[in-house]
Order: sequence, then C-alpha cells, then structure tokens
Amino acid sequence: MKTVKTLIIIFLLLQANISFAQEVFTDTLTNREYLFLCGVSHDFQKMKLHDGSKIIWKSYKELEQSDLLSSKNFLSKIFSRNLYFVLQGHNWSAKMTGDSLNFPDYTTGELLKFNIKIYPDDDLMTRFSVMFKSSDNRAFGVVTYKGWTSGRQEICTLDNGDDESFSLFDVYLCIDGKVYRGCVYIESEKP
Repeated sequence: MKTVKTLIIIFLLLQANISFAQEVFTDTLTNREYLFLCGVSHDFQKMKLHDGSKIIWKSYKELEQSDLLSSKNFLSKIFSRNLYFVLQGHNWSAKMTGDSLNFPDYTTGELLKFNIKIYPDDDLMTRFSVMFKSSDNRAFGVVTYKGWTSGRQEICTLDNGDDESFSLFDVYLCIDGKVYRGCVYIESEKP
C-alpha cells in the first residue's frame, strides 16, 4: 500500500509541472546543457543559466529540463564554477561561498567574516534547501527554493530588487541574534 501511495504522489508531482530540486536544462536545438541559477526575467520569459563558463539568459521556450540535481550536487557545481550566493534584503546584503559568509554591518561599518559549514538537504522530492552556520555559532541561516514552473511563478519579493530579474530563492539569516529576510542571487567571481 505504501508503494502505491508513493507512486501516486510522484505522479501528481510530475503532473503539476513543478521541479523541486535544482534543474539542469538542455537547449532543444543545440543539445547544450545549462545549470539553472534560479533567476527569471521580469517578464518571466528568460531564465538565468550557467553554461559551464559564464552566466547567460535564455528563453525557457528553447529549453527542456534534462536532469535534476540534489542540493549537494548543485552546490558542488556552483562552487566548482567560481559562483557564489548573494543574500540580499531591505538595507542589507551578504556574500556566501562554500565555506564563508561576509556580512557588511551597515550600522557599524564593519565587515563581519564568518567561516561556515553548509548542510544540504539531499531529498530530491523536496524543494532545494540548505542550512548553514558559522563555526562560532554567531551566524546561521537557511536558503530555500520556490521551484520553477512554466505557468504561474512564485518569486522572492523580500529584497531591494534586481534590475533585470526576480529570484526564486528565499533566505533567513540570523547574525548575533538579529534576523534578516531576503532573496538570494547566484553570481560569478570576476575573472
């Protein structure tokens, strides 16, 4: 009976056209693979992708989903490609890499630097989420993914706004007991 319930749930999820873990897309004309960076243009027609060497924007109509990565594998691809997370909310921002969190404290003018450990959720049937905490326990947080749909798209609306895109990531960050909410963008280190 449990197997039947599991199969029904999987079928319903597939019918809903929602992807929960991190997607890989393939260009239907060139067969080139792209890592989805969870950003969409304001008109919802283009997706923010990484082609292995740079960030690009491409119409979702030219792409089809070809793979689904666990949180751990997605993070591995992100950090191996010199990409990082920008956490951003109202009047605050931070940069998160595979092992560090840099938070400019705008009240003191000090740059707070934390060594962090990331704890990915590796269940492919749940939405992407990662927790992180600093080694000194002063900073911790969680990044969650809203999921990509080609229909009605849920977006993060908790930041000052990127001029060209919406984020599909939310973040809750706590530093020294103060809680910050915002959105997450994936960016590239400048060569």
